[in-house]
Amino acid sequence: MEYIDSKYDGIRPFFDSETVEAAHRIAGSPELGRLVGILCPEIQSEQVRQAFDSVTGIDDLQSRLMMRFVDFVLEKTSDGVTCSGLENVSDGKTHLLLSGHRDIILDPGIMEYIFHKHGIPWAEIAVGDNLLSKPFVEDMMRSNRMIKVVRTGSNREKYMASTLLSEYIRDTVSGGRRSVWIAHRSGRTKDGNDTTGKGVLKMLHMSCPKDFEKCYTELNIIPLSVSYEFDSCDFMKARELYLTRRGPYVKAPGEDDESMLCGIRQKKGRIHFHFSEELDPEKVRYCASLEQNDRYAALAAAITSSIRAGFKVWPNNYIAYDILSGKE
Repeated sequence: MEYIDSKYDGIRPFFDSETVEAAHRIAGSPELGRLVGILCPEIQSEQVRQAFDSVTGIDDLQSRLMMRFVDFVLEKTSDGVTCSGLENVSDGKTHLLLSGHRDIILDPGIMEYIFHKHGIPWAEIAVGDNLLSKPFVEDMMRSNRMIKVVRTGSNREKYMASTLLSEYIRDTVSGGRRSVWIAHRSGRTKDGNDTTGKGVLKMLHMSCPKDFEKCYTELNIIPLSVSYEFDSCDFMKARELYLTRRGPYVKAPGEDDESMLCGIRQKKGRIHFHFSEELDPEKVRYCASLEQNDRYAALAAAITSSIRAGFKVWPNNYIAYDILSGKE
């Protein structure tokens, strides 16, 4: 096992030995049976318990259990997955995959599924701690190479957590250990209008503050476009957009958990993933030449443009455009 600084212990994915321990806890938890009953009622929960109890490490868990689960979900709720641009992530380098965000579980889950099918090493996945509120969920996530993104606490605590996350991502990617997936803004895009958040870019800069150009070029950034024919949790997103226009929106207890389950169960139609070319170093160099407030906006715009260019446009997207533009 490669050495990883102990300062990252609270946010990094589990090691093999920790994954085995977590898998035993998962197998013994009554929540596993409830989860299987909701997501896979035709499968015997005892079979799933035994499978978790026999896990030997993180690769074993992901290849033998999680990939089978993703395959099961896709078979039940999609009309197939296609991808393009794989040559950009099979170049032998590690990358920071900056992704549009439709569903926090399936977006990276499908990406890992694609990687596994094509012999590309697993990536690590950044997930907000709002989704890790239960020990059972944290065990499940961090056993699947999830990095915990801490979003709670005082302003100082959040600042320190962002700095630690930035350092961990840089050590992992630029050190050649593994690629990392992170959504390019906090939270799912509710209206499908993906825009890269400057906050994510500023967080990445915290671990390399003195050299803007190096900060981003050494991360080998790949913009990733995620296109679902039918958007996951569409009715929940529409409700949130409607209520937000009437006043501040406050999530109900358990809403994040319900969103995760809904995203897995809902019909998605066709799914396409496009891995863009690595972010052009010349664009980064140009952004570095701008004033401090402008450089983040310019870099965000470049990534946003790449993500949008990689979208797969489905027939219902054309219909929605005609409705919004008033065309017959």
